[in-house]
Amino acid sequence: MIDLQRIRGIYERIAIDAAGLVPVCVENQAAVDFSAVSEYCCFYVNFGRMQEGVIGARPQWHTRGSLVCEIYTRKNIGPGRGLQIASPIIEALMALNDTVPPIEQQIIARVGTLAGPAQAQLQDRPHHFTRFSMPFHARGRP
Repeated sequence: MIDLQRIRGIYERIAIDAAGLVPVCVENQAAVDFSAVSEYCCFYVNFGRMQEGVIGARPQWHTRGSLVCEIYTRKNIGPGRGLQIASPIIEALMALNDTVPPIEQQIIARVGTLAGPAQAQLQDRPHHFTRFSMPFHARGRP
C-alpha cells in the first residue's frame, strides 16, 4: 500500500523550499493572521483517482490528484512579485519530470501540464492574488 502522507510531503517540501523566505502554509498547519503578513503562499495537495486494476495481476498503486498554489502579495505594487514567487516553485515541481528515479526510491512523483499562473486584484483583502495548478501522479514501488 502507498503512503499518502509521504506523497503529500514530497510535493509540499518542494514548494516550501522553492519559495525561499516567503512563508508557505500547507493543510492542517496552524494558521497565522494572514492580513498582517505582506506576502505568503498556500499550497494544497488534493488526492483524486487511485489504484488501477490490472487484468491477471494485483492492482497497481497509482495516485493522481492536483496541486494548487495560491500566492498573496502586497496590493498596488504590480503583478510581478506574485510571478517572481511562483516561478521557482513551478520550476522545482516541473524538475520532478526530468529525473530517472534510482531503483531504491520508494515513491516516484511526477506533475502534469501547468494551468496558470492567473492573477486577480482581491477587493476585500489587502493582497494581490496569483494562482497556478497542475495535476500530479505518483507511484509507490512494491
